[in-house]
Amino acid sequence: MGTARINDDNLITVLAAVCACLVVILATVGWLMVSGRFAAGVAIGGCLALLNFFWLRIALQKILQMPAGQATRSANVRYIIRLSALGFILWVLITKADISIPGLLVGLSVLVIGIVLLTLYRLLHLGG
Repeated sequence: MGTARINDDNLITVLAAVCACLVVILATVGWLMVSGRFAAGVAIGGCLALLNFFWLRIALQKILQMPAGQATRSANVRYIIRLSALGFILWVLITKADISIPGLLVGLSVLVIGIVLLTLYRLLHLGG
């Protein structure tokens, strides 16, 4: 079995996989050490962070194929829609679903944690 290399071509895929693993690990640890409510917050927050990340990626790919004037307007509209949708979902989760706010914050931070871990990995393995 060969080893998988992390390079510029597969960085987004690796980041998504690392973040998904982090969500599972952090939710499990949260469930074992804190509570099921906290673990649910971590899992939902992590899924929202990943969905938001992929939504941003798709939007950027579409925007980069547009003419300059149209791209600016489209980027602004898509940003407002994405941010509003995420804000509404978070509002519903916090006010109506009684999700653990600390758990939700940990889950929403999964992408940042994944980026830091991949950066450290690449620094250590590429000597950068």
